[in-house]
Formats: sequence, structure tokens, C-alpha cells
Amino acid sequence: MEYDVIIVGAGPAGSTAARYCGKEGLKTLLVEKERFPRYKPCGGFISPRVLRQLDFDIEGIIDSTVCEVRLTFKSKDPFSIASRDPIGYLVMRDSFDHLLCRKAQEAGAEFYEGRRVVGFQQDSEGVDISMMESEPLRCRYLVGADGARSIVRNSLFPGVTQKAGMAMAGEGCLAPGFQRRSVSVRLDFGGVPSGYGWVFPKGNFASIGIGVLRPSKGIKLRSRFEHFVESMHKTMGMRMKKASFHPLPTFYGDDLPRAKGRVLLVGDAANLADPLTGEGIYYAVRSGKMAAEAIVAAIKHEPGKIKAYLDSMKRLLMRDLGVALKLANAMYRFPRLAYTVLKSSRNLGFLYVHLLCGKALYGDFSREMVDGIKGRLEEEVPALGEISSAVEQEGLLTFYR
Repeated sequence: MEYDVIIVGAGPAGSTAARYCGKEGLKTLLVEKERFPRYKPCGGFISPRVLRQLDFDIEGIIDSTVCEVRLTFKSKDPFSIASRDPIGYLVMRDSFDHLLCRKAQEAGAEFYEGRRVVGFQQDSEGVDISMMESEPLRCRYLVGADGARSIVRNSLFPGVTQKAGMAMAGEGCLAPGFQRRSVSVRLDFGGVPSGYGWVFPKGNFASIGIGVLRPSKGIKLRSRFEHFVESMHKTMGMRMKKASFHPLPTFYGDDLPRAKGRVLLVGDAANLADPLTGEGIYYAVRSGKMAAEAIVAAIKHEPGKIKAYLDSMKRLLMRDLGVALKLANAMYRFPRLAYTVLKSSRNLGFLYVHLLCGKALYGDFSREMVDGIKGRLEEEVPALGEISSAVEQEGLLTFYR
């Protein structure tokens, strides 16, 4: 059986790629190892910029609308940032992913669920795909959208070691006083190195988790998670139902190969999660759309050429993610200082909210944060040398000169 494009993985990246390819009339197959709807451990934060990438309404699956962010440092020293406009929307990933998958099918894509891809071989004309307990398939282009443990990526670049952080997340029941439609999300810094904890209320329960956004050794993630849950039980009456570990494939540079021949990587398979916040849904949807656009152009106008995907990714995603990486390295090295600066600046707080909802770029936030750090260091001279050196090493003071 031959297709124009086969997409492996029906998460936000894969379903978005399938939907756009289907709309353009390509013979498209979306392959998923699980059966939908399936549970997915994730905070489920959907920013307004994600919605701008979609051409359909998701109102029916929204559990909560976020208009406030409440921040703490080691569950203390709180402050809040509120917005008149929605900062984001909270969904369960099984519902969100299922909706995107249905929209891909409505656009003309075929869907194989419960089918596991085990390998592939590509030549100058196309790609042969092998699946467990299924007939072999062939396509002109293959998209790897199969997540942080991507089989497609590992087969395409067997010698490349993937760097990833780690999270532990799940759902818990909320006390009745916290069960409301318009909510504040809670972010706690300082409890884990190079990361944070979160609570995203969704009606009578909440998604809760902690994430270490950079590869680290020796971190007892479970005990830190249990400590965080206990602190949330005291303040929100939360009781856990279930939790699990999962990798966080954050961006760590543009040197990771993301395409080769007729095979493209998108979303978590391409390590496109935000290195400061861990947010990955926007980059999944955006990269899925970009991959589809490149494949459509290659098939209809320039056979065999998918360089446009890498070019557009560098132009539209990599620069901002690169600044985010530098900022994350500096802020997570000195989390108390970063938190103090964020709390002390009203303008920086609003920029942080605008960053979450996609109204601001990292360049804007980085400039304001650097100015805040410099001002704070003038008050705390003993720390000036070490911290200023660290910030300089990350390139944040010179990046925008």
C-alpha cells in the first residue's frame, strides 16, 4: 500500500501534520500505537497561540479558563499575576488529542490505531515502513511524531543521544472551595533543580506535577513530588489519584538533526519543548503544520526537496527557543534571584504572562529580566561577581546589543 505521507504518532504534532496534508489532497495515513482516546500525563495547558494555529473550535473540551497565575518559591513567598484576557485554557490530553485526530480524519487522513511501527528503510523514491503484526507500507515521505521515545528518531539517527529532562505528574481531587470554572494556575519554583512544580485546576480535580527541564542525575523525583503534593494538600485540600514518570524532551540547541532524506521529525520527537517552561503543545502543533507545508510543496512543486522544513524551523522557532535556553540556564542556576526579580517587577510579571499566552517573545522577556538582575545585583554586591559572570556566559547581556 502506497501513500504520499505516513505520520507516526497521533499526538498534537502528528494529527496536525495529517490534517494539513489531508486538506491538500495528499494520500495520508496517521499511525498510532495506542487506541484512542488514551490517557496522557500532561498539564494540558493550551495557550491562545495554539488556538491561532488551529482552524476549528475546542470549546467543547475546555475544562477551565486561566486568568491568573499564582507563583511561589518552595511553596512560600506567594504573588499573583492576573489578566483580563485568558492566559490559557486547561484540557485533558486524551480529549484534546482525540479531537485533533478526528479533525485529521475529517480532512481526509486515514487512521490506523493500535498499530506499532518497528522500523523503516528509505531510498531515493520513498520510505518502506514495517509494523508489528501488519502488512508493510510505503510512502513518499515519513513524519516522526512519536514523542520523546521516538522510534523514528532512533532509527533515523541511531548514534545521536537524546537529552531530556524528567517529570512526574498525575491528577488529584480538589477540595470543593477550589472547584470553579475560571481559575488560577499555580507554579512553584525552587523545589526541584532546573525546573518547577505546577497545579492546573480542572473542575473538581487538578493536574499536578514537577519537572526537571534539563538532564540531571541523582534527583529523587518521587520524594520531591510527594513533598510537593503534601504542600498542595495543605493549601488546596488536594488528594492524589494517580501519577507517573515521563521524559521532558526540551530544546537544547539547533544541532540536533531533525530531518534526513524523506523523513522529518516534529514535536517531542524533535526535542522542541520550551527549555524554560517545558511547554510543548504549541511547538508540536507549529512544527506539525510546518512539516506538512514542506511536504505539500515538495510533492506539488519541487519533488524530493524538504529543506524548506529546516529553513522555516530555524527562522520561526529556533531563534526564540535559543534565547529561552540561554535564559533558562541562567535563571535555573540562580532560582531565588530570578524569582525575587520576577516578583519585584510588575512589568516583568506581565511580560511573563504574555510569554505564556504567546503575546511576547523571549527577547522581550530576556531584556527585562537582565535589567532586573543588574538592578538587584547593585543592591547585593557580594553576589555580583559570580552571578554577573554566569549571566555573561549565557550571552544574555550581549545578545541584543
